[in-house]
Amino acid sequence: MSRTAKKIFYGVFYLALLGLIAYGFARPAIVTPPSCTDGVQNQLEQGIDCGGPCSVTCDVAKLVPLSVTGTVSVFGLSSGKAVLLAQVSNANEGYKATQFFYRFLVHDSTGKLIETVSGSDSISALERKYVFESGVSSVFQKIGKVTMEVYDVLWKKAYMALAPQVAVISGPTTTVGSDKITVSGSLKNQGSVEASDVAVVAVLYDKYGIEVFASQWIVSSLPASSSESFTVIFPNDPQIKNQIDPSQTKLFISPRA
Repeated sequence: MSRTAKKIFYGVFYLALLGLIAYGFARPAIVTPPSCTDGVQNQLEQGIDCGGPCSVTCDVAKLVPLSVTGTVSVFGLSSGKAVLLAQVSNANEGYKATQFFYRFLVHDSTGKLIETVSGSDSISALERKYVFESGVSSVFQKIGKVTMEVYDVLWKKAYMALAPQVAVISGPTTTVGSDKITVSGSLKNQGSVEASDVAVVAVLYDKYGIEVFASQWIVSSLPASSSESFTVIFPNDPQIKNQIDPSQTKLFISPRA
């Protein structure tokens, strides 16, 4: 082998050796360490990304995610004020969500996102509940479409025998006054535990059964076996007053899970 060939051979050899040494030092930084979100059962997990060192237990990992049912309803007043109403469903029999976060994505008529309205709520096992949101700053006439996302759900085992059972025992009675529209009635907690933050969502319809507007009243506490009256207040707006059929009003009741 010539002198030049030897130099080339040893040069390539030492470069390869240095490359292997460098790779050995860099490999820990290149290889992603196991985690609870990598989609692989590792690090003593009892399932994929659940159990063991992961905060999510494997029974929770198998739950059906909360879903938004249908489309988001957008109601507006002649002043331009808008409110939103969406239905969230929990298809799981043995688990309730003691807290979940949501965001309404408000788009204009061109599809451009113009506002995000966020909040949190809870939902019982096998419940469909209405989420009412009045904190919208966008003018009603500029809103094209609204969608809803649900995320960061905190699950907890649900024991149906210990859940509050709130029912409407009178009403709804819809009254159109000179300064406001009200929907009134009475609730009773027929369960054995106290119900807290009971949301009473009233939806007004026209004579064809089409939604006109929605509003909400919160009953902060309803002890077991007790009753309480409620009054949901609506603004006396001509856009509402001239369309509604008071006999079509519906109520949707949901205590905090």
